[in-house]
Order: sequence, then C-alpha cells, then structure tokens
Amino acid sequence: MLIPTRLLRPPRPAVMVAILIGAGGGLLVQAGGVSAESGPSLHAFPDPVIFPREALHHISEPGDGVEIDNFGTAGVSVLGDQISGSTPQDFQIVPLIVGGGIGTCALQVTYLEPGSACDMFVAFRPVSVWSKPESTLVLTPSNLRIPLIGAVPWALRLTSYPQNSTGTPVIVTATANDGSPAGLVVNVFVNGTFKTACQSTCQVSLPATSPAGNTYHVAADVGPAGARPGGKGTAITRRRTVVARVTRPNCTSASCT
Repeated sequence: MLIPTRLLRPPRPAVMVAILIGAGGGLLVQAGGVSAESGPSLHAFPDPVIFPREALHHISEPGDGVEIDNFGTAGVSVLGDQISGSTPQDFQIVPLIVGGGIGTCALQVTYLEPGSACDMFVAFRPVSVWSKPESTLVLTPSNLRIPLIGAVPWALRLTSYPQNSTGTPVIVTATANDGSPAGLVVNVFVNGTFKTACQSTCQVSLPATSPAGNTYHVAADVGPAGARPGGKGTAITRRRTVVARVTRPNCTSASCT
C-alpha cells in the first residue's frame, strides 16, 4: 500500500489580502503576497512514488494515488498516458473509480485551473527479479515526469567457472538482485569460514593445491554483514559444492608448460 499522499502534501500557495480603512470610512481591499508561481505549475505528490517489495507477477494495490496539483496562476491540460524508462512493464496506470467518477488524470485530457488538482493511480507488478523496477510516469502535454520505484523479492545467484585454460583457480561469484536498502549485504563463506561481503556482487578465488583437486563448500546469503547462511536476519541463502582440479593445458609440442 502506498503512503497516503494527503500526509505528504505541502501546503498550497497562499494569497495575502490586506483590508484597509479609507478616508471616508469605506473598505479598501488590496491583494498582495501571492506565492503562486507565474503561469501553470504542476507538482506531484508523492514524488517519487515508491512501492514496497512485491512478489513476482503479483499486482499491488494502487494505494492513495498520486495527486497532481496546479500551483500556478494559469490553467493547463494534463493527460497521464505514458510510462517510460528501463522497466515500463512493471508499472501500469489504473483507471480507478472514486466517488462515482473516474478519479484520475488519465484516459482523457483534464484541464486543471489554478489551485485545482486531479488524481492518478499507478499499480506495481514486477515481472523480473533481475531488473531493478525503475520507470517514469509522464503527463502530456505538460511533460511532468514522476519517478516510479519498486522493490522485488531478494534473488541470489551463486556460480563458478574456471578462470583460464588450466581450470584453476575457480572463480565463484555471488550476485544479488538488489542493493542494500535495508542495510543488507551479500556474505560469502567457504568451508564454513567467512571470506567476503559486498553490496551486490562478490567474487572469491578457489585454487587447486593438489593434482586430485580440492573440494569447497561455498555458501552465500543476503543479510546483515557477516551473517551466517540461514542465520538470523538473512533474507535468502544459496549453497554450492565446487571442485577445483589441476588440469594440464592443451598443447601440441613436448615443450608445453
């Protein structure tokens, strides 16, 4: 659920009116101190729109919506009809019905007089855990751009591959799909011993020290720094057995090294 925009909205521009007493006892009204911006001036609340962590392919509730306010001194036409950016497929405009009418600036052009507002509703539906959900809601023809940011469940890859033609050392990579918005990091353990921690991608080198090879038990997790796999506070854990073997290089002469 989105944080209600009514709790985040700043006060509207104020108009100061002075009432003066004329020489003949009449009232003279003088307006001044107008803090509204000259011409049309659109503002969105909240901005950016941040969605909580959502399950893959599950659509969120649109929450309290996004309010579009015209703080200027002239009217302007708005139409919320476009989501652009790196992952537009993760967000969608919802034609929500509010109070018996369409409560959004979408679907048709809305003309906002100075001091008026309209609402938009956007839902979040992540389709990939490996693409960071970031896009932009664009209102035309006003060209107001509102960032949309979502979060998906943690995902963690633990892979290994030989670094060179001899097959040793083996490089093990642990990659998480998100940074550390909650103070979490990627931790890597080898044979039960902590090796390294990083924000999103860690690498460790596992050499072979004998012709028969070495067997390593690698575990990685997303959790507090140094947290053991499966321990308190870990969000996800992956385990992998890796064998690093000494492999003679391919050669076509007796002088191979």
